[in-house]
Amino acid sequence: MKKLSNLITITLFCAILVTFGAGAVLLPDTEISKSERRYLTQFPEFTWTTVTDGTFMQNIEKYLPDQFPMREGFRSLKAIFEKLTLRLDSSDIYEYDGHLAALDYDLKENLVEKAAAKVNKVKDSLLTEGHTAYLAIIPPKNYYMAEHDPSHPVIDYEHLQEIMWNSCPDFTHINLYDTLTLNDYYTTDSHWRQERLGKVVERLTEAMEVPHGGLTSYTQNYSDVMERFEGVYVGQSALPVEPETMYYLTNDATQNADVTYVGADITENAVYVESKIEGVDMYDVFLGGAVPLVEIINENASTDKKLVIFRDSYGSSLAPLLIESYRNIVLVDLRYLDFSFLPQFLDASDADLLFLYSTGILNDSEMLKVR
Repeated sequence: MKKLSNLITITLFCAILVTFGAGAVLLPDTEISKSERRYLTQFPEFTWTTVTDGTFMQNIEKYLPDQFPMREGFRSLKAIFEKLTLRLDSSDIYEYDGHLAALDYDLKENLVEKAAAKVNKVKDSLLTEGHTAYLAIIPPKNYYMAEHDPSHPVIDYEHLQEIMWNSCPDFTHINLYDTLTLNDYYTTDSHWRQERLGKVVERLTEAMEVPHGGLTSYTQNYSDVMERFEGVYVGQSALPVEPETMYYLTNDATQNADVTYVGADITENAVYVESKIEGVDMYDVFLGGAVPLVEIINENASTDKKLVIFRDSYGSSLAPLLIESYRNIVLVDLRYLDFSFLPQFLDASDADLLFLYSTGILNDSEMLKVR
């Protein structure tokens, strides 16, 4: 009986090795992991040079786990096991009422103060007489989850805003914290939902004294692919979740605007870059995603004003909703464009300035290229 048991064990083990080995050889390589929002490692180039200098083996070590058969399934099984048996948050991702979020509990006051110093430097360099600098801080979904789930630590986001406001006294401060709720964010992602930003747009346009017709005049758009949106937390946690639908809003202003992308390989003259929908990150449909500088011109705007928005990724979905109110909008992402080079691309002499940053950027301000 013992010999039979050992024989069965050995046979199963060998079958598993042969099956997965054959799968690794025969199955085509996967190019993109949409759940992790990254390109997977492809089979490395096999040459005498790559073998002798060691790079072939280094790349093979990255290639094999990326292309392992049924990789996504095994990642999900591991995450489920940890959650059900060990009751661990998977990869520092926790859940409340269907919403996933990343743990965020370390307020780095020194980096927030550095963020304020950088914002002040940009304002002092660009703001001209007769124009206004605005400061608005975007709270994360954790802020609203904490209202219902006190079991997970969060940083004091209101104190973060207080530090910024106290350190930036010459700005017009716009409070967005009470314009949002948890359901205004994607359940599987950190970003806010564009179609839920009506109160945010109302608060911003009232403070900046420009007319806006509200979101009722916009049309919600999506494609079949966008019905299967899975945000960044799906890949990080590997937990099985229901996909959600991503919408983007259009009206005459968004459809007729001229858009120029600087520092990115985007040739489309469009507010919504539909070629990005099936890319690594579907959220990049909004103004192309991580682009150093974007200029939008609307000849039929309700004002002839110009607005420069210093922003992170949240601004990509917010800015299209302001196009009807401004003849010219320029978005600048200082994570990818060094401020010292900005005068080569931007004349802000006749513009108002809006600094629109999420708390995550302000709490990690070293990524802003302002020296």
